[in-house]
Amino acid sequence: MCLFTVHRSLAVFLCVAVVPTILSGSDGSADTKATYVGGTVGALNRGLRGRLDLQDSKELLFRYNKAQTLRIPYSVIKRITLGQEPGHSTASRVAMGAALGVPGLLLYRKKSTNYVTVTFVSPSGSNEVIVLDLSKEGLRIAIPILEARSGRKVIRNVSSEIDADGAPKSVATARQVASTGTGFAISTDGFFLTNSHVIHGCTEVTLRGTGSTPHEVRVWAEDPANDLALLKTAEPLASVLRFAENNQLRLGQTVIVIGYPLSDVLAHGVKVTTGAISSLAGVHDDTRMVQVTAPIQPGNSGGPVLDESGNVIGVIKNSLDTVGTAMAIGKIPENINFAIKGSIARVFLDSNNVRYGTGATDTSMATPRIAETADQSVMLVECWR
Repeated sequence: MCLFTVHRSLAVFLCVAVVPTILSGSDGSADTKATYVGGTVGALNRGLRGRLDLQDSKELLFRYNKAQTLRIPYSVIKRITLGQEPGHSTASRVAMGAALGVPGLLLYRKKSTNYVTVTFVSPSGSNEVIVLDLSKEGLRIAIPILEARSGRKVIRNVSSEIDADGAPKSVATARQVASTGTGFAISTDGFFLTNSHVIHGCTEVTLRGTGSTPHEVRVWAEDPANDLALLKTAEPLASVLRFAENNQLRLGQTVIVIGYPLSDVLAHGVKVTTGAISSLAGVHDDTRMVQVTAPIQPGNSGGPVLDESGNVIGVIKNSLDTVGTAMAIGKIPENINFAIKGSIARVFLDSNNVRYGTGATDTSMATPRIAETADQSVMLVECWR
């Protein structure tokens, strides 16, 4: 039996034995019908029908054309999702566990479209994607997962914890952190800037800095079209970031990204990555956006993009959808990230009568100094539901 607990800053697995609980399809077999609908595996054609077998504890099996099987060892799998869209996890009830290198289990029952998306490393070292359509009435299946995210839950992954309808029971707190992002202080009047999608649908939003306790904030204003939001604290702020006084961005310009990626897994404190501006526009020549090479992860959204003077020149938004792009072009894009330009953020602040400062861009600082200065102004944003 395995217990998976997520604390505020630490994911803990407690395991006493391996109990592989694999549910079969509704027809009683050990696998379930599946149709290959997209990805980058050259040997497979769209529309190819087969059966997905998850009973093996070491590898995922997709049996097709009766005599042929695609074998994917769990050791090379980077991510598996089960959802109503390729690459997205939309399971409403989840049971997770891990022990002795065996992936956790995600149990799911849904009478609707269900896609399994597997991202893995091929023998040649390249990243590959396979998307299988598991549309089936009364689907009941267990999916091994390598990415454990369950908010503030303690969940048992044992057969005795399964309800009569096939859904796993869970023990959860009255409220949970549904998602996290990053925000940064831009006004001594108590204003923080973040993404609109970070706080959308939250019943409560809290901010937490390095070593501090969470404190509730008010959503002051939103601009969903540009994916920006303003948060307001009750107290004035002593440390804030400034925008670059010159809005001009340069191709190849060095950038520093600061945020709280994967906050339930990684260490306390902000994380810093560096890169360059690789394009002055986003997807389909969206001039509101800038493309950067600084690596980002889930949780970076809403964080500041800084220049070498420590001034804000953008707000991190997202990365290119790797699964969707792989299905469309047959290749997996890597490290393609986007930020909202600082000029767009300033228009949003001006329209809401928020005061902010600007800084000169003629003096460069070392990255460690920039990180040390910005640390006091960048916070973890927690969305409670």
